[in-house]
Amino acid sequence: MTSRSARLFVCLGAIVAFGSMAHAQTDGGPLQLTIACEDASEFLFRVTVENVGASPTAAIVGSILGNDRTYVPGPLTFTVSRPGVADSTIDYPVVNHVGGRLDQWLIQLPAGASYSMVVPVPAGFRSIPMRFRDLLSMPAGVHVQLKTQEHHISSLDLQGQRFIRVWVGTLTSPRIRFPESCRR
Repeated sequence: MTSRSARLFVCLGAIVAFGSMAHAQTDGGPLQLTIACEDASEFLFRVTVENVGASPTAAIVGSILGNDRTYVPGPLTFTVSRPGVADSTIDYPVVNHVGGRLDQWLIQLPAGASYSMVVPVPAGFRSIPMRFRDLLSMPAGVHVQLKTQEHHISSLDLQGQRFIRVWVGTLTSPRIRFPESCRR
């Protein structure tokens, strides 16, 4: 092996090792999730991811469809709790079939930064027999869970993102009261 080939081999090995470290899963983490009711009549919720750690981090919080035309958060799981009734868990629709480009929604958060997204709750979900709006027809507690995803580079134009450290795990928000905690 020539000296040049050996250097190239070592450089490639270092890049692969660094890329693997950048994608390591973490059990705990620097991120915190909160939910707020944005509009009770429209069933809009604001979901916020905050970096409460001392270092910058990033997370994949959903999917981007059609070259930046549509952003779909998730997977999200809403849990609705009412006294005397079993909790109802609703999975927020996740993109299953796409005709065209599908990218990961990557957010980068310096220490102390936050990112929020408004999540409109559709009129019905196929995963449950009851509509979400019917579940919230009476006062209830609501919290949300977000499962961040591993980084998958699907396009050549995104290859540089493989070096971004991505936190992977499940975030759960504290429970809020619906509709009492909604903005008026």
